[in-house]
Amino acid sequence: MHSDRDMSFNSGHAEMQPDGTSTKNSRSIYHPSALTECVITSSAPTAVKLPRERIPFRSWYVSNYCNEYHVSIILKIQNSFPRLQPLLTFYFKVWSCTGEIEFYTAFIPLVVWLGMPFISFNICVLMCMSQYVTGVMKDMAGCPRPPCPPVQIRGRRLASKEYGYPSSHASHSIVFAYASYELLHTFFPDYPVLCWIFCIVFSINVSLSRLILGMHWFADLVAGWVVGLILVIAHAAFLESFMVTLYEIDNVMPLHFLVAFLILHILVISHAAPADACPCYLDSLRFLGATFGALFGYWVFHSEYGVMTARSHPEDVWDTCFSVGFLVQYLSCLFVILLGKEICSCVTFRILRFFFVRISREASPNRPRFWRRMWYCFSHAVRRIYWIRLNDSPSVAIQEEGCQKQRHQKLSPSADCFSEGSESGESAGYSIEISIPQHNSEEKVLMGDNMQLWIPCTHRHWWLWETQRCLISYLLVGFMVTYLCPVILRVFFGVQ
Repeated sequence: MHSDRDMSFNSGHAEMQPDGTSTKNSRSIYHPSALTECVITSSAPTAVKLPRERIPFRSWYVSNYCNEYHVSIILKIQNSFPRLQPLLTFYFKVWSCTGEIEFYTAFIPLVVWLGMPFISFNICVLMCMSQYVTGVMKDMAGCPRPPCPPVQIRGRRLASKEYGYPSSHASHSIVFAYASYELLHTFFPDYPVLCWIFCIVFSINVSLSRLILGMHWFADLVAGWVVGLILVIAHAAFLESFMVTLYEIDNVMPLHFLVAFLILHILVISHAAPADACPCYLDSLRFLGATFGALFGYWVFHSEYGVMTARSHPEDVWDTCFSVGFLVQYLSCLFVILLGKEICSCVTFRILRFFFVRISREASPNRPRFWRRMWYCFSHAVRRIYWIRLNDSPSVAIQEEGCQKQRHQKLSPSADCFSEGSESGESAGYSIEISIPQHNSEEKVLMGDNMQLWIPCTHRHWWLWETQRCLISYLLVGFMVTYLCPVILRVFFGVQ
């Protein structure tokens, strides 16, 4: 799984060299049968075997849609117009960035503070649903991305850690274009047809960028489009009316928050557990946290001020959006959000780590028996809340000390794609650094401590304090966008 490890494949496969080159044996590694064999067979000691029920779909999908023919299609696209490739790469990288969470972290607050809260809430909910559905499907299927080499990965290296099927970018492009039409129509009320054309062009460009940048198979894009279209149809059929009902609750009571937190918790713990440390689960937590935090912020702000946001819908959107005053307000509030997120992330990590490490252990033997029994019951109540079984333990990837040593080393260029002989692969061909929990002296004790009642590890690869920190920090981000920052706009900037 690491670049300095000798990587060799089964009979007929290519042997990967440390410099990123490969020497072919008797059979091409891009032959359909070879690709299928290398995906479902692992020789890496740190690989985690997929459950048997997941292997049939993965094997069928790889053999039919991740074979030599589909590799040749990507290569033809990447090798056409060689003089224009640098320009095309830059162009599609820009479009691909619109599918990243950083883009939505900057874009959605802009819409909220501009005075269009329901449009932003609509976008946020649809994007959250798209990320959650595609994330669950990715972790359940475990299908790889295109092999590198021969395909060149020109997109974000972090994204290449994820599974490929279906494409989240393709699904996001559909639902975002659909939800953004109303926003475009606000800016261009006299050109509804052009607004729809732009939405279609946006979706096509974002989706094709994943193919041209070598991040997805074409079948991944088709699956992403299908997921996006299903969500759009569901939204038009019944989800929009349900969202309006949630959004327009006049008398928010503690019961509403309690039910919302319960739904959030169920979604968090019921997410599919990946066979490898695919970051889709953490991405789903970010979107879930931001969406529910935004909903809570709307409720609290409305209960205090009687409106959903500080600024009413501007009569002249263009003048407001491009004014110096709004730019100062936007940058100031964005700085508050980033600062608050970092502080929250730092503080919650320490608090949650102390809590979960302590609660997962037995009480001190010198405590009274009644106290130890109460502590035991409370400890297992926490375990059951997070659906952690007593026989659950961290994956092999977490326990391998060699992996952790390599994690802090700078990987060579050949370590940007998954090993063809590894189950943890996004694509066949190389290895890639994966995100595994940090080890320190305290966490190593958890593995062999006799007083340990259960291991605070969730979804096979992450410590509970890591996932909960991610969820809480983005929950705070959503709340700050829809409550704290509108309060700042109203109190300090006099926005009405």
